[in-house]
Amino acid sequence: MIAANETAAMARLRSIANAETRYLIESSDSYATLDDLIKKGFVTDPARGKLTGYRFEVRVKPGGFEATAVPVQPGISGNRSFYIDETNVLRGAERRGEKASSTDQ
Repeated sequence: MIAANETAAMARLRSIANAETRYLIESSDSYATLDDLIKKGFVTDPARGKLTGYRFEVRVKPGGFEATAVPVQPGISGNRSFYIDETNVLRGAERRGEKASSTDQ
């Protein structure tokens, strides 16, 4: 179950990154929050920021975005936290419930 949850979390982050690219192209000057992506219909949010045992967050920063996935119950719903940004490089590490970052592998 943990491996399946982690795989789903990674796929969801890739989907969010693709939606961010689409939003940037359409708005031509900015990235979006998760709420904005949902409102535009670029991603769905079946569980209000949570999916398959993970909590998802998107933070817009100058010239980019950071999207994270953190296990709701570390060690039970997932072992690794994940991170993706405008570089489209997916990163992950065992963070014991803390967010992954751009410095993770």
